[in-house]
Amino acid sequence: MKNNHEDSSTTSPLQTIRALQSNKKLTNVHVKDFERGTFITHLAKPNNNLYILLKGSAKIYKHHENGKRAILHFIQEGEYIGELGLLSVETQTKDVVAQRQCSCLVIPFESNKDVLMNDILFLKSLSTYLAQKLLSRTDRLSEELNYPLIKRFSRFILTTEHENLYEEKHVEVAEYLNVSYRHLLYTLQQLCAKGIVVKEGSNYRILNRKQLMKLADYF
Repeated sequence: MKNNHEDSSTTSPLQTIRALQSNKKLTNVHVKDFERGTFITHLAKPNNNLYILLKGSAKIYKHHENGKRAILHFIQEGEYIGELGLLSVETQTKDVVAQRQCSCLVIPFESNKDVLMNDILFLKSLSTYLAQKLLSRTDRLSEELNYPLIKRFSRFILTTEHENLYEEKHVEVAEYLNVSYRHLLYTLQQLCAKGIVVKEGSNYRILNRKQLMKLADYF
């Protein structure tokens, strides 16, 4: 889903890094593939790289003291992974799991951190990126208070589906949308009853994208 706060005049993370590469300021930059369900970064292992997601999508999880973990954010193509580690403001690595097969541009901290932290254009791009991310999460919190679940859930399905197939776990989605498991299932049954989605194994296939977008208020 496109961030409502994106500015087309802003240099994207990938454009910024490519510009640094073209000037031969970065070293040991490479592309790495991750299979679906594998960790891009892991709680139990320090992260020493900045990533840009080139292809696919991923989920960021936060672990709580009671042993549970919750989805914080769905990472889409073009987004950073590990930027808070680069800034040394995150002391504990979060789990980032490939939602489907992913390809990432990997920029090692060891050989590139000094260059990145002293490049004005990179820091400006990163600041804009972080501000947009903050606004996006603020919007989501506001929507929880002001919009019905069917609208928020429709948006969520459109954000996470792949080739018209919705595959997310109900428990995680209920926590992410801050609703009860029962309320989420009831809303999903409503979408099925309207012929908008249909159960396919343990997943759901979108049958009427136009109607789903209408419920999500994308028109």
